[in-house]
Amino acid sequence: MIRQLQPGIIIDNRASIPGDFDTPEQRIGAYQSPRPWESCVTLCQSWSCSPTPIKPLKTLVKMLCSTADGNGNMLLSWGPKWDGAFDPAQLKRLEEMGEWMKKYGQTIYNTKGGPWYPADWGGSTYRDNKAFLHISSSTNTKLLLPPIENKILSAICLTGGKIIFVQNKNGISLDLSKCSIDPNAIIIEFVFQNKITAMVKVKSQLSKFSGAMYGSMIADKGNKEIKGNPVVIDLGKIYSVTGVDIRKGEKETDPTSVYKVEVSVNGRDWVVSGTTRKPFLKWEATVAQFSAGVLLPSVDARFVKISKEAVDIISPLRLQHVYVYGKFIL
Repeated sequence: MIRQLQPGIIIDNRASIPGDFDTPEQRIGAYQSPRPWESCVTLCQSWSCSPTPIKPLKTLVKMLCSTADGNGNMLLSWGPKWDGAFDPAQLKRLEEMGEWMKKYGQTIYNTKGGPWYPADWGGSTYRDNKAFLHISSSTNTKLLLPPIENKILSAICLTGGKIIFVQNKNGISLDLSKCSIDPNAIIIEFVFQNKITAMVKVKSQLSKFSGAMYGSMIADKGNKEIKGNPVVIDLGKIYSVTGVDIRKGEKETDPTSVYKVEVSVNGRDWVVSGTTRKPFLKWEATVAQFSAGVLLPSVDARFVKISKEAVDIISPLRLQHVYVYGKFIL
């Protein structure tokens, strides 16, 4: 009825219908195209003005870069105190963000996420024949990017220092040792010979969970075949679990088989996160719950259980690999 009354209206995903765009709240969405998305986050720890801690500049910069790298938009909410005045500390943080944007806004505004998909090291944006790397991880001075079918003419470290790179058929090898260590992010600008028109192809085994929205890999199980039914993984402590990436050596032959993923805080009370009847070699089960009317990844859990139900109950559960993604709860 709404679309009949106003055909050009834009509807979000919070009205129990898919709508036109997604609105992850207080977290950054995963890479998504062509459907638009906008992360709704706050400057402090709550909506409106409150005396709760203000997000550090490094956190806000990383959230902004991750949003742009994921082809999305970021809404940053803040508000006045009861008397209409703004908190001086919050004003200072916004001014700091403004100063950062004056220097590096060209890597954010009017760009698209890519051509490389976000990863643990950070992500990228592009416009015309330029690509910008936002490197948020400072743990390594070496970085290898998947190969791109476009020649790099020049590379500049916008945050200071010098970038050394080698481009060949195997990829782009970056040496960051001579780049100035920026506390917020190291930003590299590539100028290509031709206009960038597509995302860099990646191996099909890349998990959709490798993004800012899903945190990082917190468990890696499967150097040898995993047998049992069910398979229970003890993470050792409580995490905010966001996804389980399950790999098999061969597809299920019994169409009656049902695979199930469950999570638990104590190993006794289980919450079903996902089921599938489709034969698969790779199944990415999102662990999610409703928050503010939106289904968002994240359920507190220490244990992850994978089980198989089939007519032939003797049939064992055989897995090659299981990756669990999430974030540690402080």
